[in-house]
Amino acid sequence: MLGTQFTTGSPDWLDLGSPDTGAAAAFYGAVFGWEFRSAGPDTGGYGFFQQDGATVAALGPLTEEGAHSAWTVYFQTPTPPRPRPPPSRRAAPSASRPSTSWARATWPPSPTPPAPGSPSGSPARSRA
Repeated sequence: MLGTQFTTGSPDWLDLGSPDTGAAAAFYGAVFGWEFRSAGPDTGGYGFFQQDGATVAALGPLTEEGAHSAWTVYFQTPTPPRPRPPPSRRAAPSASRPSTSWARATWPPSPTPPAPGSPSGSPARSRA
């Protein structure tokens, strides 16, 4: 579950890329009750899904020819240790340095197997 604890290994952001952001916003609005809020006119169509005033995911346009909708899940990872430079080259502490690193994994869409008892016949079987 997403949250604000940012525990190492837990998902901490969801991003949907879609060639039709309007249709995606309508679909997830109908399925989950999410409202789409644009991030502004200069963001190229990027915006945020919200539910009960909380941001739950983001949505942005895919512009590549033949692109298919895909979710990207970001996981919290530990900040790797950084080698220390020699004392003569050390910079003063900075608030602008990132305090976390990110991991990203994406999967292409896959067909949904038929439901048991559906007109297509028996349930889908695993190809292990």
